[in-house]
Order: sequence, then C-alpha cells, then structure tokens
Amino acid sequence: MTAALVFAGLCPHLLSASGQRQPSEIGRTLDGVRSIAARLIALEPEVAIVVLPKLTGGADAFPLYSGPRLSGEPGSAGLALPGIDVANDPMLLSRVVRLARESGLPVEVHHAGRPLNPGAFLPIHALLVAGHRGRIMLTGAAALPAETHLQYGGLLARAAGELGMSIALLACGVLAGGAGLGRNTDDGAEPRSYNRTFVRCVAAGDAAGFLALTGEARERAGSNAGDPVRIALGAMGGAFSNPEICSYEAHPDVEYVSAVLHQPTAPAP
Repeated sequence: MTAALVFAGLCPHLLSASGQRQPSEIGRTLDGVRSIAARLIALEPEVAIVVLPKLTGGADAFPLYSGPRLSGEPGSAGLALPGIDVANDPMLLSRVVRLARESGLPVEVHHAGRPLNPGAFLPIHALLVAGHRGRIMLTGAAALPAETHLQYGGLLARAAGELGMSIALLACGVLAGGAGLGRNTDDGAEPRSYNRTFVRCVAAGDAAGFLALTGEARERAGSNAGDPVRIALGAMGGAFSNPEICSYEAHPDVEYVSAVLHQPTAPAP
C-alpha cells in the first residue's frame, strides 16, 4: 500500500430511494457520514478523491471530471443541499489519465461545464462541512470487471505517489433493500444475505471474502457500493487496514453503510 494514501472510507452517495427522506429517518447514517468526513479531514490529505458508483447503463470507462473547479447545483440528491464550488486537482487528474492510457485502462474525461453526477453532492458537502480545505477530485466506477476496478484504484494511488501528494479516498454507494427485488439471486443468495456478507467482510477486514462478492450476485442484489470499495481496495494494496463500521441503517428499499476502510491506527475498543 503506497504511503500516498492516508485514509479511505465508505459512505452513501444518495439518501433517497423511494421518495425524499427526512433527516430524522436517517439519523444514524448522517452521524456516520459526519464521522467519516471528520476522520478524513483530520489527516489533512492534500486531495480527497470521491469515487461514485457507476450510473445505470454507465460507460465502460472510468469517469473523471476535469477543469480547475468542480461546481454545480444538486437538484435531487436525497436531501436539501447547497451547490458546491471546490478546487479540483488538474495535475493529479492529468497524471491519472496518462498512467491509465499507458496501462490500457479506459478512462473518460468529462470536461468542465458538464453537470456533475447528482451523487457527488452529498459526500462533497460532508467534506466541506467537516472543514476540508484541500482539493477534491471526482471519479467513479465503470461497467467493467471487478479486477479492473482494483487496477484502477492502484493506479490512483500510484499517480499520487509519483506526484508526492497525500490523498484520501471516499468510496460512495448504497446496498439495496429487499422491497421490489427478486427473492433470490442466480446463486441462491438473497439481497439481504449479500448485504450482511458485505458488511461482515468490511468489519472483519476480510478482503478475500469481499472480493468474492462479484458478478451476477451483486448486480441482481441491486447494490452499487461494491465497485467503489474495490477501487479503494486497489488503492490500499488489496487489504483493509483497521476497518470500522461507523453506521449501518436498513430501510425496506435501501440500506446505508458508513465505514472506515483504511486508517493509520486501530479504533478504540
């Protein structure tokens, strides 16, 4: 694991599924998101990299948002949030693009002026409220195999290391609830069984078990947090480090997890 990475975490990117949710309904999740953001900024990374899940029907390339600043209005992002206007990191982005092309990893650069993915606003807002004053780079998962996400995560860390930058990575996504989903996946696993295994593997630092959650099972379970976490694992050298579940909240249609994936010291007992 490269020394460029000082922290990695997981939090939801959106807090609504079947309609707008009120803060009182997701109190533990909001506390978890705040905890992740506070821990991240306490380590003072120069760049926070926000990794979003792939869009439905998303491209078979990893998205990157270019330009000197990331700015926009949230529209429907699950909660009433203000717009954002934060410094991007064009130097890191350029290095990532160069290394990706040299390695044969597909990337798609979204040029300045293109609307931001709605899922970007909640995690970026949480970082700003917590006091993050560094730069923020926005990327995401792609419609590509699981192992490619690991490679991309390693490439993010390598790019930062070559530039001598300290980075933190915030993987974003949610786990689907049981309402409206098929009772079983193709391999016989129910969606909630997938979720329990997901959370157990993260809590236990079981990278091998987590990486086994691939393919049809996760797609049929309707969860989208897996690939962003795989990108984080790639940046972490393939292993969790002092992981910790900060919040886990289940609703009929969606389940929210906030977790530390990598931190320099173990959590207090």
